[in-house]
Amino acid sequence: MKGLEIFSADIDEHTIEQSPVEVYSTKIEQQEMMRKLLKLLESERLEPESDEILEEFINDIITPWSEQNHRDSVGFLRRVEKLKKRYGNMRLCDIRKKHIMILLNEIAPTVQSPTLGKYQSAFSRVFSLAIAMDYLDKNPVQGLPRPKNNPPKTRVLELVELSVAIEYLLSDSNQVQALAILLCLFTGLRQGNVISIQLTWFANNFHILNIPVTKSGKPQQIALNSAAVSIVKEALKYSDGVFLYPAKTGSGHITKPTTCMERLRSHMKDRGVLNGHFTCHDLRRCYASYQLRTCGDIRLVQQSLGHADCKTTQIYTYHADERLLEASEQTASALLNGLELTFNRNS
Repeated sequence: MKGLEIFSADIDEHTIEQSPVEVYSTKIEQQEMMRKLLKLLESERLEPESDEILEEFINDIITPWSEQNHRDSVGFLRRVEKLKKRYGNMRLCDIRKKHIMILLNEIAPTVQSPTLGKYQSAFSRVFSLAIAMDYLDKNPVQGLPRPKNNPPKTRVLELVELSVAIEYLLSDSNQVQALAILLCLFTGLRQGNVISIQLTWFANNFHILNIPVTKSGKPQQIALNSAAVSIVKEALKYSDGVFLYPAKTGSGHITKPTTCMERLRSHMKDRGVLNGHFTCHDLRRCYASYQLRTCGDIRLVQQSLGHADCKTTQIYTYHADERLLEASEQTASALLNGLELTFNRNS
């Protein structure tokens, strides 16, 4: 830097005999030269690009990190697998926004927009960790548009659909999966919480279920109704002493009851009562909506579902048209307060 000081001093001495305009111009030129010189020096200090390959980074870093930090590590890694399969042989530093956009566009037709958003978030997490470990300077996912949210679902099974569904599930060939689906319906619990239930979570002769960790990361206590208790006690016949719904082979609990849900929808279609496609998560919406129709207290429904915000509960609850009409009639009656609408027919 001593050379720079001499360089600067020489310019200052040279400008002593110049006019004010010339001095100003010289100063501007000097600042520009210094800026270019510093930029050149800075570029020479930059480290060479990393040769880290995406697949190796995911296998060596991302996978063990996720297994230690994610409650749903299986789901996260399943989404990251799409990224690895598509661009696994590329260097991290060579992956650009266009690559991520191409992959998201390939995934989009096969999933709902919230799920597509989860893929995008998972990809972003991979590159964020690469930045944290000095493999990258920029995240290629950052700045990409988020998938538009679908309008809230209002799929709630009608009573005739529920009757046929319950009747079928009680006789399905895979009673472990069928009883798990029934418990989803009669508790409003997420299927992930239901299939992972351990016997130590029950209290008060199976009337209380204490889930240690839910989607929010907090514990939840559920008061089980008599129907749910009877489902639990029936499921005990298939328990391995640890999980209420054990896996058929190996250790652990069952996976999502996808095949049983497919048989259920097929049976309902054959019976002519299926009014539209529904998923296991829609059974949670059914429970919430019917509970609200019965008790009329959305705060109570909020507590049953374990939501921190009542706005989230409103997405899950749905009033039938007849209930809305009844509420509208009651409102009009209150506004009239005994009066009658008598219209003047002479005009």
